[in-house]
Amino acid sequence: EAGISPNLICYNSVINCWAKSNHPDAPFKAEALLNRMQEECNNGNDLVKPNLKTFTIVMNCWAKSRLDMAPERAYKILQHLEHITNSGEKNMQPNAYSYSTMISAWGKSMHSDAADRAIEILDRAEENYRTGKSTVRANSFMYNAAIDAIARSKGRNKASEAASLLKRMINEFQGGNPEVAPSSISYSTVINACGYTKNPEEKKIAFQIARKIFRELVTEYQPDPFSYVNFITACANLKLPCSKRDNLIVSIIEDGVQRGQINTRVLQTFKRAVPNHIFQNTVDKYNLR
Repeated sequence: EAGISPNLICYNSVINCWAKSNHPDAPFKAEALLNRMQEECNNGNDLVKPNLKTFTIVMNCWAKSRLDMAPERAYKILQHLEHITNSGEKNMQPNAYSYSTMISAWGKSMHSDAADRAIEILDRAEENYRTGKSTVRANSFMYNAAIDAIARSKGRNKASEAASLLKRMINEFQGGNPEVAPSSISYSTVINACGYTKNPEEKKIAFQIARKIFRELVTEYQPDPFSYVNFITACANLKLPCSKRDNLIVSIIEDGVQRGQINTRVLQTFKRAVPNHIFQNTVDKYNLR
């Protein structure tokens, strides 16, 4: 009535509110608003033309929902962005956040091929950069999200696959891409993949990989409490002989004490992993109460 119409900022703000709401209908509401914007734009209202931020917010909304259809719905948005870019609108080129959001959408899903699909998105981003289709280089967020997708999967050989992807990340970094610098998160997520290996035939190699990765982590980086939680969990889950397991876990706690990385979460994980007398003796020895 006052002649005031919503513009791009208004729409993006409302879509972002839906994305942050955790409401079960949030992705549907967000995408409906995006579709409405596109329809109005097609009818001549350029004030509400969606921008890259609009599409990425809706993608993220789908990714956070963890609905069964979420990865495919987010993927359609990514494909649309790539199509727009190829049609000449270079300002709509998917950015690193767009790709990492898509990788996370697959990683958080329950699809049996989720890890493979996540890696396909990573491969696609790198191929687009190599062939000049995109100016966006793969970064550590994309790689960490892909490693996490492997860790969450129920597939075979996930410890080896996660370690291989970390190695690829390191090679890319050493080959001149500073955007893919590994961090303690990268290493810890590989250890997490090892720790939740379910196939009995794979547990021995999974432990060997976890131990190797943890050694590299403490040598090259500063491990954080998350690193200790994951490695202790791996030791407990991978069914080592009891005495070997307990001695190793205590040595890990001692390393964490020296580095000042023992918090409540680490202690809780430690308590669940070893007999009570070993836990109490270690806690008393290092005054960890």
